[in-house]
Amino acid sequence: MDSAAGLGGGGGGVAPSPWSGEDLIGGGGSPFVKWRSEQARKFQIFLDRSTPHTIPRWLASLAVALIYCMRVFFLQGFYIVTYGLGIYLLNLLIGFLSPQVDMETEGPSLPSKGSDEFKPFIRRLPEFKFWYVDLNLVPFLSRISSSILEGLVITK
Repeated sequence: MDSAAGLGGGGGGVAPSPWSGEDLIGGGGSPFVKWRSEQARKFQIFLDRSTPHTIPRWLASLAVALIYCMRVFFLQGFYIVTYGLGIYLLNLLIGFLSPQVDMETEGPSLPSKGSDEFKPFIRRLPEFKFWYVDLNLVPFLSRISSSILEGLVITK
């Protein structure tokens, strides 16, 4: 008897892990899981298509931020949430503007071979990741502040 066939429990193959999602590929799973994976795929396609369009992406992000600021202004509240948002966005901006390698501790490195490429400035936080976090954070905080507002209205 082959020792590998005896370990599999008679199936001859390795059972798929319940965490791998392999059962979803063949059509199994709940409709919600299928819908969610379809929406995630569509969102990833949107992100892939929007990558080369830097200016429209940032204009859309600015519009979302302005809507959030107008909401805070008209509700006359959530200043601490907005303050935290500002600090976090400032932290992201610093990461975006600072180099990945600290030139003071490692010193500037010049290419020593013909195959080496001199890269004078590599960002610690790439522009797309900065935009993606910014675009997701503002609506998230809007949802949090609206759920807090609903809780305050319900308790009164």
